[in-house]
Amino acid sequence: MKTFLDWVGGDDWLSNLNSHRLCDSWWDPVRLAPSEGPGIRTAAIHFGGWYDVFTQGTLNGYKLWRTSSDPDIANRQYLIMAPADHYHPGGNVAGPRTFPESASIDFMATTISYLQWCFDGYNDVVDSWPRVQYYLMGADEPGAPGNEWRGAPDWPIPAEEIRLFLSGDGTLSATAPVVEGQAAVPMDPANPSPTVGGRNLLGSLGAEDQADVESRPDAVIFTSEPLAKPLEVVGHLYASLRVLAQGADADVAVRVTDVHPDGRSILITDGIQRLSMRNGCAEAAEVTPGTPMDVDVDLWSTAYVFAPGHRVRMIVTASNYPRFELNPALHDQPAGTAFTLALSTTGASALRLPVPRPVDPAPEVVEFAEPSDPVDVIEAASDVAEDAAPELPDPDALGDLPSPDAPLADMVAPADLPPDAVATEDVPVPADVPARDDGADAIGSELAVDAAAIDLSTGDAAPQATSGGGCAAGDPPRTPAASLLALGALFALATGLRRRRF
Repeated sequence: MKTFLDWVGGDDWLSNLNSHRLCDSWWDPVRLAPSEGPGIRTAAIHFGGWYDVFTQGTLNGYKLWRTSSDPDIANRQYLIMAPADHYHPGGNVAGPRTFPESASIDFMATTISYLQWCFDGYNDVVDSWPRVQYYLMGADEPGAPGNEWRGAPDWPIPAEEIRLFLSGDGTLSATAPVVEGQAAVPMDPANPSPTVGGRNLLGSLGAEDQADVESRPDAVIFTSEPLAKPLEVVGHLYASLRVLAQGADADVAVRVTDVHPDGRSILITDGIQRLSMRNGCAEAAEVTPGTPMDVDVDLWSTAYVFAPGHRVRMIVTASNYPRFELNPALHDQPAGTAFTLALSTTGASALRLPVPRPVDPAPEVVEFAEPSDPVDVIEAASDVAEDAAPELPDPDALGDLPSPDAPLADMVAPADLPPDAVATEDVPVPADVPARDDGADAIGSELAVDAAAIDLSTGDAAPQATSGGGCAAGDPPRTPAASLLALGALFALATGLRRRRF
């Protein structure tokens, strides 16, 4: 946030944000509570990327829009999640990682198809889409599972949560440790654990190797044995940890990686939890040094399949800077232990993974191969040329920002809303969702509409709507001005992104 505000000349906003760290009334103009979902009257297509800074917001927005009390609106929500970072919408690039060409969609053509269907009713491509289309990522190896599009009737898809428990010997296991253990997590505020990849707007981003993070003395690492078969993880991940703070506060930072047989440790997802905010942002919770407390670190959502022979790794640090700010309570503290992990036989510290499974038969236990010697983390050469830093728009072209002292209602909405600004409830799948699993065809061929063949004129040659458009249903039609403005803005955004060729 600070880097972005500095970049656009809005660093004065930081003092205002610092004054409103809790979810007070200052946030009300931009807070969208779950209770407001039934009042939504806008059909929408929700685009996202698994390495985008807005990944979870996109998913939560889709879920909230699906709670509209109007079934003609709730059933006209579509979600597309690509394996991309913020600068490659609908694309196949996530930092240094380039996924197969089939992972890309034509962002512009897809948007135009949706606008045609929504307002004019003469493009029936959208009628064949699954409600949800997501790219299941996999390793960058020949024959690796995953790396394909999937279709689903809704999000989140049905999944069974499994737990991999942290043990004192540095392992992640499907069974809780047999002896009690502890692991001290150090931190030096003057030399915090660095951000290497991830869901960032600026700086390092995407599926980066975490070798530099893991080689530092402030990283505590837990690694599974090699997998005996693919492990598919689709949905929201969490790390549930029992910690004992050393001081008045601390941040628990977690990264999850895929450890390849050659030693590369590729970032899949990450997150952080401030101990004083463990109960939410309404008010700060007391942190008593040396007293155990249970915290859940939100690792956001992903769709990834770990290949056989690969390992699941969880890295715990007390910072991830500059992706997340340094804890203000620790700025003037000397280097030392920030907190201690309690590795209990009750399984209080575990990585929670959503694994897609049918309800019947009962889910299987994660299988690991026979124990073997740990794989050393090595510096591996990437087989994909790293993209140049994305071209960013000229800050001078953005215009003047509102005064940081102005009411929030008069400002641009902050990018990061409070945790309670989005819906978290699962949405039931409606009975009229068309059954379709062929997500690859929907993304690959049917969405690739030839933009040159689309007639956007107003003359007699333009196809005429016969049903009021896909966004119109029932009486009265569901195409209010708000919908037109929202989708018009999306079209303008898509056009701008295409012109800048991020």
